[in-house]
Amino acid sequence: SIFINFKKRFCFFVFIAIFFLLWLYAIGQTGGGIFYSMKILAPAIILLTVEAAGLLYKLTNFKTGIKILYLLILTATITSFIQNITIPFSPFDIPHPYLKNCKRAAFANNPNYAELVFRSVSLEEGAKILTDLPNVHSTLQRLRYEGVAGLRNIEVIPVWSPEVSFIFDREIDPDAVSKKLEQIGVDYIITDRGPGNLNYVFLGNYPFFSELSTNSKLLASAPFMELRQIYFKP
Repeated sequence: SIFINFKKRFCFFVFIAIFFLLWLYAIGQTGGGIFYSMKILAPAIILLTVEAAGLLYKLTNFKTGIKILYLLILTATITSFIQNITIPFSPFDIPHPYLKNCKRAAFANNPNYAELVFRSVSLEEGAKILTDLPNVHSTLQRLRYEGVAGLRNIEVIPVWSPEVSFIFDREIDPDAVSKKLEQIGVDYIITDRGPGNLNYVFLGNYPFFSELSTNSKLLASAPFMELRQIYFKP
């Protein structure tokens, strides 16, 4: 539609091209890769929708065109619906049986894996835990309220805290990072090193996290989560 009336739609073309170029640049800067970077295209999609409406309107002059239009809209609606209810899973990667696994991805009540981890180990009194997972904070507070033993003086520190900003210094080797963590009393780390954790896609670019298997000991694990004790070398 833009190219048919290019002179009149030149401004549309410029705006869409700008958003497209910004998206290409953002792909390499976005932790989740192409899938999560596509939100930058949202303004361009709105502009393209306006243009597409004018082009699709011409199909209404033909009986067959109306049927094609309805089929396109129905297909796009169903696909969008499945994509939205199954996020963060891709509907194109869901295994057979498709409908059963779509339902599971969309509506399953997944267990609280942080609770499983906390209940499976006995942590040191006054321990500090480094984590990038927000549900660790809420789960710890709830377990304290329920009176679960051994968790009253446990403190959770987010990896984004200025207190531990040195973990993002690429000039400091992992052993030195561990030493600094020891100095502020951080003994443990809870994270998910799987590809589904967007935080770790980012964190894995830093030496301390990329070498986590060698500078820490696995104490407990659950799906999408593991508790590790940090090694402190003299």
